[in-house]
Amino acid sequence: MRSILLVATLLFSTLVFAQGGPYSVSETPLGTLVDDPAAAAVLEKHMPGSVAQLSQARDMTLVTVVAIFPGSVTDEQLEEINADLQALPAE
Repeated sequence: MRSILLVATLLFSTLVFAQGGPYSVSETPLGTLVDDPAAAAVLEKHMPGSVAQLSQARDMTLVTVVAIFPGSVTDEQLEEINADLQALPAE
């Protein structure tokens, strides 16, 4: 049951957050986000003190981490983080 919920959450999140812009909470690996100072600042703004912990899941997306650890970040926070990441200038 948990795996079905995880798959459903990931599919829904990909549809919700698949937009243009340099980064996405559903598509961009956390390693990429924490390695970019501007993106890391967005994560730190919304999730203070979490950048070091998130860097340990470098190959996962934030949506995946949230699906594994429900309650760690709200859907509203994910939307806000995604919006801020989308607003970053493309390199």
